Amino acid sequence: MLKDIQALAPLFGFERFGASGDVRGSLARGDTGYLQFDGTMDIGDVVVDTLFLADKIIGNVTAYLFDEIEVDVDIELIEPYVNGIGVQDVTINTYATLGADATFGSVGFRIVNDEESSISHRGNFTVDSAMVRLHTEFLDFTAGLRTLTLIEPFDITYSEDVLRVDTLKIVSTDENTFLTLWAPHVDSLKQHVGLDAANLNLGALQAAVIDDTLFEGLLSGRVELYNEPDRFEISATGLLADLRYESGEMDSVRFDINLADEWLDGHMEAWHNASELIRADIRVPYLPGDPLTFDDQFFDREIEGRVDLFDTDLKYWLSFLPDDGFEETEGNISFQADLSGLAGEPELEGRLAMRSGLFSGISIDSVGVDFMYQHSLENVKFDGFVIAQENPVLDFDALLPFKVDLRQAEVLLPGDEDSVSVHLRTEDFNLALFSDFVDRDIIRQVGGRLNGEVSLEGVIADLQASGRMELTRGNMRIVPAGITLTDIRSEIIFEPDRVVLQQFSMTSGPGRIRANGFVEIDNLTPGNIQLDIRGNQFRAANTSEYNAVVDLTANLRGTVEEPDITGSLTFLSGFVNLQNFGERAVEDVQLDDEVEPEPFEFYDAMAIEMSVNFTRQFFIRNRQFLDMEIELGGNVDLVKERSRDLQMFGSLQGVRGYARPLGRNFELDEAVVTFYGPVDNPELNIITAHEPPQAVDVRIFYIIEGTVQDPEFRFDSEPQLELQDIVSYTLFGKPFYELESWEQVVAGTGGSPTVADLALDVLLDRVEMLAAQRLGIDVVQIDNTQTSSGSTTSIKTGWYLNRRTFFAILNEINTTRPNTLFMLEYLLLDNLELIITQGDDS
Repeated sequence: MLKDIQALAPLFGFERFGASGDVRGSLARGDTGYLQFDGTMDIGDVVVDTLFLADKIIGNVTAYLFDEIEVDVDIELIEPYVNGIGVQDVTINTYATLGADATFGSVGFRIVNDEESSISHRGNFTVDSAMVRLHTEFLDFTAGLRTLTLIEPFDITYSEDVLRVDTLKIVSTDENTFLTLWAPHVDSLKQHVGLDAANLNLGALQAAVIDDTLFEGLLSGRVELYNEPDRFEISATGLLADLRYESGEMDSVRFDINLADEWLDGHMEAWHNASELIRADIRVPYLPGDPLTFDDQFFDREIEGRVDLFDTDLKYWLSFLPDDGFEETEGNISFQADLSGLAGEPELEGRLAMRSGLFSGISIDSVGVDFMYQHSLENVKFDGFVIAQENPVLDFDALLPFKVDLRQAEVLLPGDEDSVSVHLRTEDFNLALFSDFVDRDIIRQVGGRLNGEVSLEGVIADLQASGRMELTRGNMRIVPAGITLTDIRSEIIFEPDRVVLQQFSMTSGPGRIRANGFVEIDNLTPGNIQLDIRGNQFRAANTSEYNAVVDLTANLRGTVEEPDITGSLTFLSGFVNLQNFGERAVEDVQLDDEVEPEPFEFYDAMAIEMSVNFTRQFFIRNRQFLDMEIELGGNVDLVKERSRDLQMFGSLQGVRGYARPLGRNFELDEAVVTFYGPVDNPELNIITAHEPPQAVDVRIFYIIEGTVQDPEFRFDSEPQLELQDIVSYTLFGKPFYELESWEQVVAGTGGSPTVADLALDVLLDRVEMLAAQRLGIDVVQIDNTQTSSGSTTSIKTGWYLNRRTFFAILNEINTTRPNTLFMLEYLLLDNLELIITQGDDS
C-alpha cells in the first residue's frame, strides 16, 4: 500500500513525488517448475514534480526466473500530463528476455482518444553493449474514417553516438494522404533529417496525442535539413490548407524557405475567400556560428524584405484571438513594413493604419501609426494620430533609443544616459473607446472627454514630465458595487518633480466626492503622497446585498510603498442583507477553475486608521431562514496594519427592529453588535420580545447570540415557561393546557416529533435544511391570523418538483373545522406564474 512517498523525492532529485494506491506481488513456483513473480499495480494521484502527472496507473507484471529471465509487462496510463500538457490515455505492453549479452523482446503501445482517433504501434527491440535497435512492424494512425498504415517495416538504431531512422512512410488506402520521415544521420556534429507530407490532418494528429487541439489544418509539403561543420542548408516548401485557430479560419498559407550558399530567401502568403491577406518576402545573408568571427564583407551585403498586411476587416483578425469582448470593435486594418540597407546597418520603416473604425461603439475615421528604425542614429521614431468626425482627437510622437548590432550579435536597449522624447496631445478624446478593453465584470459604460498635452523628455536617468490633462463629462459603472459614477471631472498638472491633482470630483446618487493633492515624482518614480478626499451623501453601494450612502473625510499620506489613510466615514443610510445567515456549510468547496484573487500590492502595503459612524437608517436584514431587520447606530474604529487584514473594533447598538420566528413579530428589545477584529464576523447579542395579546404579564423572547458566521438561536420567557407553553403562547396566545386537542397537536408534546417541535427546530436551526432532513419538505410556513370572529392558524408545507414547479398543502385550522387546500404553482415567465388550487369544497 502506497501512502506518502514524498520522503523519497530527494533520492531522485525531485521536489514533489507522490502516489497512493496498491502495489502487490507474489513469488512462487509456476507450472514449469521455475520461480515466477506475479505483480499488480493500481495507483492514483501520481505526481513527479511538474514533469509528469497521472490520475491513475494500472499495470501488471509477470517475471519468469528461467536461466534467462523473461518479463511480461502491461501498463495503462490514465489521464497523464507531461510538462503540464494533457496526453491521451496510453497502453504499453512488452515482453523482454534478459540475456547475458543482450536484452531483446517485443514492444507495443496504443494512444487512444475515445473513438475519434488513435495511434497504434507494434515491433521488437534489441539492446546490447554496442547498439540499441527498435524494429517497427506495424504503425497505424486512425482519424475518423481515414487510416494511415505503415508501408514497410523500418528501424531506429542508436550506435556509436549516432541516431539513424530508416524511411518511415504511412499512407492512406487511397494514397491521397501520406507522411514520410527520415533521418539517416543525427549526432552532435552532423544532422540530416527530412519530412514529406500530403493532406496530413494536423488537428487529428494532435487530438490523437494530446487533450486540447491547438489548431487545425491540412499540411502538404517537404522539409529537409543538412547541418555539417562546413555545410548548413534548409529547404522547406509547403501549403497549410483549411487553417482553423480559435474561431478564425484561413483557406491557405503557402511558404517557401531556402537557406543555402550563405543566403536566406523566404516567401510567405496567406489567402482567404480568394483574397490575399498577407505577403512577406525576405533576403538576408546568413552564416551559422559566432558573428564576431565574420569578416566585414558579410556585413556589407545588401538586405531586403517586405511585409504587407492588405486592407482587411479587423473583425476577421479578432476571430483568431481567444478572448471575447470585441462586439463593438470593427474597421479595416492594413500594415506595411520595409527592410533595407546593409546587414551591418539595417533600416526598417513601416505603417499601421485603420479606417472606418468602431471602438466600443465609437466611430473613428482613421488611425495611423508610422515607425522608422534609423541604425545610424541609433533610435526608433514613432508618429501616430486618431481622427474622429474629421477632427484630430489624439496625436503623439516619440523618439526612443534603440540599436540592433549584428556585428556584436546583440540588441542595445536604452541606457541611463540615452535621451528620450515623448509628446502626447488630445482634443476631446472620448474614453468610451476603451469600453471593450476593460473587465466587464468590474467596469462598464466608460465615458468622458480628455483634453490636454503631456511631454516626457530628458535622459532615462532623469526624465522630466510637463503639461496638463483635463477630464470632463466622465462616467463609468462599477459592477460589483452596483453604482454609476457620473460627472467625473479632473485636472492634472504635470511638473518636473511632482504630479498635481488640481481638482477631482464625481457624483454617485445624491452626492459627490471631491479630492485634490499631489504625488512627488523622482525620474517617474512616485514618492511622497498628499491627497485629501471629501465626500457628501455619496452613494457607495447599491445592490440587493448591500446599499450605502456615506459622508467621507479622508487623508492619504506617506509613500506608494507605505501609504497611510486617516479620517472618518459616516453611513447616512443603507443596509446589509446577510447571506446564508444561520446556515452551517458542510465544508468549504473551491471549484477547480476558481482562481484565488491576486492581492493588490498598494492596498496590502496600506495602513488605515478611520472612525466609522452609523447614524439612523442603517439596517441589518435577513430573509432566508429567519425574517429579521435591525436598525443600527453608533461608531467603531476601522484599522489596518501593513500587510495585514482589515479589522474593526467597537460596538453598534440596535435602535429598533424585529424578528419573525414562527411567523410572529418579535419587536427589538436590545441589540449589540460587537466587532473584535474580523470585519465580516462580529459578535451578536440580539434580544427580541413578543407579548401575546391575550396573555397578561407574559413575554416571549427570541434571542440571537454567537457570531454572524456561527449564530445561536434560542427562546426564553418571563415568567419562565416550558418550551411547549412558549410555542403555545407564540402561536395561539394561551398556555398549552388551554388548547383544543388539535391545537395541542400543533404545539405538541410526547415522544414523537410533532409539527410544532419540528417547526421550532426549523426556525432555530435553519428552515429548509432541517425540514429536508426530518420531513423531506422544502418549505414550512406557519401563520396565525386573528379576527373578531376568532383566529385561524395555517400551516403550509411545500415541495419544489423542479425549477419552475412548486406543490404545496395548506392546512387552515380554526375554531370551526380544519380545511385543506392544495396548490400547484408553475413559473411561466420571470414575472408571471400560473397558480391552480383545489380545496375540500371544490
